[in-house]
Amino acid sequence: MRLPASRRLSRHSEFARVKAGGTSHAGRFVVVNALRTESDEPWRCAFITSKKTGGAVQRNKVRRRLREIIRAHGLQIPNGHWIVTIARWRAAEATFDELNNDWTRSAKRVGLLPQKSAQ
Repeated sequence: MRLPASRRLSRHSEFARVKAGGTSHAGRFVVVNALRTESDEPWRCAFITSKKTGGAVQRNKVRRRLREIIRAHGLQIPNGHWIVTIARWRAAEATFDELNNDWTRSAKRVGLLPQKSAQ
């Protein structure tokens, strides 16, 4: 299932803006870049999977998994954020749970998801 067009980043200028002005954290399987925009629009995201990740089948599988991970956490992501997730070459070998844990940890580090409170 595709993300609606209103939730996707598609222009090179948008990718460049996230890279230049945002924060990033590299995990084992993904790199999460996030930019807080001044608007209160819903969050928007994009995925980058290079040929280093594998063939077309592996790249599409990684993208499907990442889309599902972002959908699952979508209600926790505050409005006004642009997110670019870059799959590293190990992502094709990772299980869904490993990808989910890595993306979640990186998203918390860049401020997309709330940190767990220490009690």
